[in-house]
Amino acid sequence: MEKWVRSLRGVVLDLDGTVYDDGDLIDGAGDATAAVRAVGLGLKFATNTSRHPCGTLIERLRRQDVDAAPDDVFTAPRAAAAWLLDSGMTRISLHVSPMTVEESTRFAIDEQQPEAVMAGDLGDDWTVERLNRVFPHVMGGAQLLEIQKNRYWKHGDTLCLDAGPFVAAIEYAPATTVVVAGKPSAEFFGAAAALLTSSPPNSSSSVTICKRTCAGPSPWEPERLS
Repeated sequence: MEKWVRSLRGVVLDLDGTVYDDGDLIDGAGDATAAVRAVGLGLKFATNTSRHPCGTLIERLRRQDVDAAPDDVFTAPRAAAAWLLDSGMTRISLHVSPMTVEESTRFAIDEQQPEAVMAGDLGDDWTVERLNRVFPHVMGGAQLLEIQKNRYWKHGDTLCLDAGPFVAAIEYAPATTVVVAGKPSAEFFGAAAALLTSSPPNSSSSVTICKRTCAGPSPWEPERLS
């Protein structure tokens, strides 16, 4: 066994495409998560989804017999909220799924002079009209905060544009720099891994992150953080 495997203190798993696919548990994922816990490793789940709040994701895991406590799931919307708080911003223009609005209740919705624009996956609600509503805020100095920068995602057998291309259009027009709270931000993975350090199950020193990949037949692509 490789030395870094023996030194693991925990595992961070992506959800969509790693634990489940289009809502259905991937074969072996339930046994794998149980095995991680059985050997005494910490286990957290990290996801880019901005369409569902954390509570819904936990319920989905539990319905499929995957053990998950409220603090076991770290989402990109929560990472975005943490970034805003750390930056001292309280007034935002919010563009997320209605189901995810609850993740941002600590902030005031301001469509006149927001300090930041928080943007996530809206599906068909990313329209030219909405883009033109967001654009003046960014031109006026509001920080563009993207919950995640996925280019596309798979829904059933269909590939669909995700939030990334739409926010890229807003970013391109005023030549501004976007802050990405979720994947592929290294800070997102680091924050998820840091959740394992508060009460580590043992004294080992590294974390493995398994995330979705389109490069091969296996949905598990491990990445190690020391």
